[in-house]
Amino acid sequence: MAKYLYLSETERKLLNECSYDLTLPIEKLTMPSNKNPNKTPRPQNHWIIFRKDCEANIRLRDPNVKKKIKDTARECSLKWKLQTSEVKHFFRVLEKIARENHKRIFPGYKYKKYKSKSVKDPKYQKFININQTTYIHQDDNNDDMYETLFDELISCEE
Repeated sequence: MAKYLYLSETERKLLNECSYDLTLPIEKLTMPSNKNPNKTPRPQNHWIIFRKDCEANIRLRDPNVKKKIKDTARECSLKWKLQTSEVKHFFRVLEKIARENHKRIFPGYKYKKYKSKSVKDPKYQKFININQTTYIHQDDNNDDMYETLFDELISCEE
């Protein structure tokens, strides 16, 4: 474990002696994802690393069963809640390794908060709220269609 010089002695010891059996190797768990080559991924936190390993374990256990993402996430969440503090600390150490890998691969990375497009800004306003339940798309080319839809909605409410 000489390559993890930035870890403390207790963290290195935990990596060697933790009771949790990883499904994926540490190198694979702690490397940033490369799903979108045009976008720099955020560094992984301990939960994401645990979930990645847990999902690999589920797929290894039941290779022919296709689960929905929410079911996998729910199962991983339940497993996370049952883990000891030692295992949770182990994944925090893996998070530290993942952050160092991320710094090495993407030097100078700074997280930029994604600004959601304001609903009040007319440039981005795509929907008009009608009675807080029905939405109609605003489009200059289809005014007639939307006026008809609007009239139908009003008549339905009466």
